[in-house]
Amino acid sequence: MWKVIQRPISGESLNVVLSRHLVHHSAFAGRAKPGDKLRLHTITAAFAEARDKTGLAWPAGKTPPTFHEIRSTAARLYARQGINARALLGHKSPDMTALYRDKRGDEWISVPAN
Repeated sequence: MWKVIQRPISGESLNVVLSRHLVHHSAFAGRAKPGDKLRLHTITAAFAEARDKTGLAWPAGKTPPTFHEIRSTAARLYARQGINARALLGHKSPDMTALYRDKRGDEWISVPAN
């Protein structure tokens, strides 16, 4: 159960620092309360919005990267360096990390920033 911890004198909540989830809401958003975990769709949509605001152009016939493609690339790069990708990705099972480390589409292109 989530508990709100407050400083005794000021009454300020420390839930911004202490959370059950690595990525969580810090304010009320729709039905979500501070401390609730972010849903996959929320993270994916926010990533796509930020990516699109960069103004980067993608080669003809290529689609821009998704949040999960970037995460998958990071898992492979961490593993190549001997870093425990499973721990960094927060997966409970090695099988899930293995899916992220799948080499499909392993090649990437550098897109120059404008």
